[in-house]
Amino acid sequence: MKEFLEHDTYIFKTDKSEKESIIRDEDDNELGRAVTSHGLLRLRAEVNLYDSQGKKWGRVEVKARLSRAVYNFYDHNENIIAKMKPKIKSILKPALWMEDPEGKKIYDVDSNWNGQEYKIKDKSGSIVAQIKQESTGLTGSDYILKIKNMNPLIALLMVPAIRIFLSTYADTTDGLALLDFDI
Repeated sequence: MKEFLEHDTYIFKTDKSEKESIIRDEDDNELGRAVTSHGLLRLRAEVNLYDSQGKKWGRVEVKARLSRAVYNFYDHNENIIAKMKPKIKSILKPALWMEDPEGKKIYDVDSNWNGQEYKIKDKSGSIVAQIKQESTGLTGSDYILKIKNMNPLIALLMVPAIRIFLSTYADTTDGLALLDFDI
């Protein structure tokens, strides 16, 4: 069996509570879990990523700021490996970008109009990963991640980060709370 970070496709099965996602491969084998906890008033959230043996691989920490949330991605040693931030054009449709720990842009994250399909592009514009949300009716949603040429840990951590982003995006009036007024 392949190691946790050696797959090209991952399926996150999320129930309505959104507290835990089961991560499966294309053959429906359980690979791990993404476990979410929220802070006071949902101003802070954390998602820990575990393999099927319970080994922690990384986490996403979401901190609300005055103008927008920042999504910090950490590896299993608690080293920051990337940051994700909403773009100003998020008013029209969900869109984000990723930075490395030094603040250099590494990926653009663009979606379709309703935020159910995401294409992650590197600096040259090549698609390095895709995330697609599929509704499973009353029980929740599946998020399908296909990785082409991207750090698999960052790609895996993007799925719960985007799920949290979408819930925040849907809760804001016309997306105005996602504007970036930082100078």
